[in-house]
Amino acid sequence: MQFGALKGERDVREAYSAHSGELYGFAMRSLGDSGLAEEAVQETFLRAWRAGERFDPEIGSLRTWLFAILR
Repeated sequence: MQFGALKGERDVREAYSAHSGELYGFAMRSLGDSGLAEEAVQETFLRAWRAGERFDPEIGSLRTWLFAILR
């Protein structure tokens, strides 16, 4: 699946479907609390949506960008 900028709700939904499980696993291991991990993933996608125009697939993958936001 190839992603461009996260411009609309559909883009964010597709990205969430593709990456939320892995992001949640990372957040869970890092935070040790399921509620905090869920909040961290939600916040990650909210920030990604707000900054969607700055995502450049020529620089790196969407997955990498989302993990950078989560960290």
